Amino acid sequence: PKIEKVLEALAQNKSLQTHTRPYFGLNEEIFLFSSGNMGDLQHIFLSETLRFGFLKHGIPKYLLAFLILFPLHLIITPFMLLSPRRFFIFTPFPFIHKVGSFYAKVTQEIVIDLENAHNLIELDGDIVLIETPLLHIKPLGEIEIVSSIK
Repeated sequence: PKIEKVLEALAQNKSLQTHTRPYFGLNEEIFLFSSGNMGDLQHIFLSETLRFGFLKHGIPKYLLAFLILFPLHLIITPFMLLSPRRFFIFTPFPFIHKVGSFYAKVTQEIVIDLENAHNLIELDGDIVLIETPLLHIKPLGEIEIVSSIK
């Protein structure tokens, strides 16, 4: 639920339903669901670039970015999946272990050498700058997150 709803429920002493979720580290950064330098990074970058005028709020900017990038992704995704310098981690699909450079399960440390000291990486929908060529991605533990309000 949205943070406002959680805070309101806490103020009213309502019960919160939680579930345990693994979290991961990428060098000094932490993420829960996704990380990478493939298509999601490009989609977020373009969506945020489109954040103006009637596109400033809501879903239209994400849909427009998807439509613009779709033909490009059809062509380049196979190459990105085969590249040792590209990766995408999406943990809500744990039934997929690994397909090329797509990971859905991180059970041990993954080391990726990007051969570049300044790298834009997507972490849970945000873009961060990692200033080292070597990435160390590993499970860190588990955290309880609010899933609903009772």
